[in-house]
Amino acid sequence: MLKPVLAFALAAAALHSPAFAAEENDQIIVHYEDLNLASAEGVSRLDHRISRAVENACTDPGSVREVWRLQNIQNCITAKRNAVAQQRARVIAQAEGRAQLLATAH
Repeated sequence: MLKPVLAFALAAAALHSPAFAAEENDQIIVHYEDLNLASAEGVSRLDHRISRAVENACTDPGSVREVWRLQNIQNCITAKRNAVAQQRARVIAQAEGRAQLLATAH
């Protein structure tokens, strides 16, 4: 059985953070198989994982914090959040549809 994951096409230089994301070519993988995306809590936890993965992909903990660098980081984060919005909406809608189907079956 395939585990549900969101694979986001992000920068190739993404950083590896085992708790939230894993670099795989030009993608960051966000696992959500343990979340109930039909619930507000599950969606909130997914959003947190996505935010962490995006931040990890856009920042370098050892970098100097010049103003121009901070602006580049913010631009990167905004672009990546926009890039994943459609995938996020799709997996949530699928989870809500399954929950509704199960509710009507009983």
